[in-house]
Amino acid sequence: LGKSSNSSSYDVKKAKSLLDAEGWKSVNNVRQKGNDKLKLNVVVLKNSNYEKVARYLAQVWYDELNIESDIKVVDPNDATQNILQTVLQPRNFDVLVYELSLGGDPDVYAYWHSSQATNNGLNFSNYNNAIADDALESGRSKISAKQRADRYAKFTAIWQADAPAIALYQPKFDYIHIRNVKALDASTEVVNPVDRYVDVQYWATEKKSVYKTP
Repeated sequence: LGKSSNSSSYDVKKAKSLLDAEGWKSVNNVRQKGNDKLKLNVVVLKNSNYEKVARYLAQVWYDELNIESDIKVVDPNDATQNILQTVLQPRNFDVLVYELSLGGDPDVYAYWHSSQATNNGLNFSNYNNAIADDALESGRSKISAKQRADRYAKFTAIWQADAPAIALYQPKFDYIHIRNVKALDASTEVVNPVDRYVDVQYWATEKKSVYKTP
């Protein structure tokens, strides 16, 4: 999504109001509309960390909003489960706990342009906003870094307002080296772990003269 200092806050009161307005009333600690109970189909990839996140979210949704969840854990390495055909292509989920590696370029056309909301596309939210589409198209057609940044800033504002997805967290890694070694420059932007070696040819240790003892 590019660099943005703004982030959306969790508003429980507004969430309850929106649910009530749509007819999903809390009855005996369960959201219901008539005889239908609100239960979210949550899909998560088999990974201890993702599974913990999904369980935590499900607990928060129930404790604070009285929304039930059914968590399905899918192993992407198990060919018999075929996550692509059974989950991703048919969008067979209400909530998908998933990881996106956006890279260093702010272009997120592949993930959020409406043309990518297809069986073979990566727009898993089926997000569709004409103004957001225009900003994405304009951003990838510009050469100037400033012009691109302006277009993607516009897209980010729209995307955050529509909230087709929520960014839960971003991993942070610290790289440490001993003092007498000149290694990774602090100004180097590390997008992928391998990027820390981008200037490895300049790495060096401190030099000093060593005199042989007689």
